[in-house]
Amino acid sequence: MILTVSTKREFIPKFNGNDKAPAAEQVKFIHKAATISMKEKLFPREFEYGADGKVSGSFVVDRKKIIREFVIDMLNISYQYDDSKEIVKVKNVDDLFNAPPEMDGLIDEVYNYFQDLLNQKVNEKN
Repeated sequence: MILTVSTKREFIPKFNGNDKAPAAEQVKFIHKAATISMKEKLFPREFEYGADGKVSGSFVVDRKKIIREFVIDMLNISYQYDDSKEIVKVKNVDDLFNAPPEMDGLIDEVYNYFQDLLNQKVNEKN
């Protein structure tokens, strides 16, 4: 059996009404498809057995690392401070994380989308 899987995908966030904007103006994230190795790399599992036999574990949430692992390109992301005429274009993940806190909602939405991709189960009936 051969499965055909798209390696490049597009995500259009709903942040700030973006999904209702004209297509040419929408913020878009072009990203890789999730893989098992990405999940293992981004969500390493650390477990310990206590003296009482109970299992405890943890994992670290690193939004920037997860977004960086997925994103190939970002389109139409920019901002402007109210006391400046300069428009700052966001060209990469570092630029996004250096943006003002008003962009945090966008980062959260993108992070949650990628986290969902990593955690989704394939419908084996298809």
